[in-house]
Amino acid sequence: MYKLPILKMIGVSALFLHMVNPAACAGEEWNAQDRDMLAYFKTQMGAGDGRAWLALGQYYLSEGGQEKAQAALEEAVRSDPQLADAWLRLAYLNMEDSEGYFRKVIEIEPARPEPYYWIAYNFCRQGRPDESVAMFKRYLEVASPDDPDEAGRIPAAQDFIRQMESGVTDYSQIVENQVKGKGE
Repeated sequence: MYKLPILKMIGVSALFLHMVNPAACAGEEWNAQDRDMLAYFKTQMGAGDGRAWLALGQYYLSEGGQEKAQAALEEAVRSDPQLADAWLRLAYLNMEDSEGYFRKVIEIEPARPEPYYWIAYNFCRQGRPDESVAMFKRYLEVASPDDPDEAGRIPAAQDFIRQMESGVTDYSQIVENQVKGKGE
C-alpha cells in the first residue's frame, strides 16, 4: 500500500505509517489524518509550512493521489511562493498547461535545467519550433553533462534542435525519427 522509498526520502518513519490511510482521505477536504501528517512533517522533519505541504504532496504523488497532491502542492506554494520544488511538481502534474509553473521555477532558480527542457519540449509539441529551439539552446547552456539527471535530456535536446533546424518541425515526426535512430 505504501511506497517506502519515497516515504523514507521525505523522512516518514515506519512507525508513523500505520496511522495513515490515504484512501480514506480521497475526495475530501483536509481531514484529521492530513493534519496529523502535516504536524509530523513539521515536527519530526523540522519542516516549515511550505515544506510540510510539499512533503504531503510528494507522499500523495507516490500513492497516485493526484487530486490530493495537487491541493497539497498548491498549499505549499501559497505558504512559500519561493519553493521551487513545489512549483516543479505542479508543472509535472499539469503538463498540458505547465509553462507558467516551469517559468516560476526559472524565476526562483534560473540555473535549474529541467524547466527549460520541458518548456522547449512543450513548444515543440505545440508547433512552435522557433521558440522550442531557443528554449532548448537555453537548456543546453544551463544543463551540466556531469549531472546524471540530465544525461538523457541533453542528447534529446541536441537532437530536437538538429531536427528542427534542418526543417523537421512536426513533433510526431521528430519523435519517430528519434525512435528509428534517424534524428541523431
